[in-house]
Amino acid sequence: MADALKKALETNYNAIGSAMIEKLYSENFLSLSGADGTDRLVAASGTEQGAHVLDIGCGLGGPAMRIASEHGRKVTGVDLVATNVTTARERVLEAGLSDQVQIMEGDATALPFAEGTFDAVFSQDALCHVPDKGAALEEAARVVVQNGAIGLTDWVETDKMTETRRAAVLDALSAPNLQSQAGYEQTMESHGIQVAVSEDISNVFASFYDGVMVRLKKMEAEISERFSPRVFTIMMQKNGVFQTAFAEGSLGGALIVGHRK
Repeated sequence: MADALKKALETNYNAIGSAMIEKLYSENFLSLSGADGTDRLVAASGTEQGAHVLDIGCGLGGPAMRIASEHGRKVTGVDLVATNVTTARERVLEAGLSDQVQIMEGDATALPFAEGTFDAVFSQDALCHVPDKGAALEEAARVVVQNGAIGLTDWVETDKMTETRRAAVLDALSAPNLQSQAGYEQTMESHGIQVAVSEDISNVFASFYDGVMVRLKKMEAEISERFSPRVFTIMMQKNGVFQTAFAEGSLGGALIVGHRK
């Protein structure tokens, strides 16, 4: 992955940044789809208890720990940001899940695993940060067993944005580009993944983000005192970009699950 993008991710998702996002989203999660998204991916995957799942872009470990504790799967999580990996490992240990969950630093486009290592591969709201989404899905297909599930949730472009809007969204999201739901389906099919489930979950993302903005406004005094009023203003502006794009229908979310042919 490009050094500039990795640096942007490390800045946005450093220890403080991730802690702030977690406060706005939900405990242990840096993804809008949250625990419900995890549960839906597991259900749609058709995997059984004891299956080995790879979680790409595991963040603070929320999806991996839920897959293990609530669904009885073994999980390996990978994330590009070293501070997230450290925090996720600490939380796995605190949760008593070290026998079921392993967290590693790794790149979605160059996974350090042999072909057919996993029974399923998931990614929650993380592939938006990957420049070459095709390469990431090709890697996911490589490391999963034949007929194994590959499932994702992600931010998607739901209608053509103006160049100004797209630039603002990508900057706020620390993303190099955005895929559409149809684009993800086509990319998965082109890499030998037969799409079985494809759902538009834009209403879930948009509704959740209205709550995010309410929580952020309530944190004004805390953020201004801890950092500065300017930091709070920047956070309002960047998060407001998402809320506006959701409201106008140009930004949304998708849940897609397929199986390696």
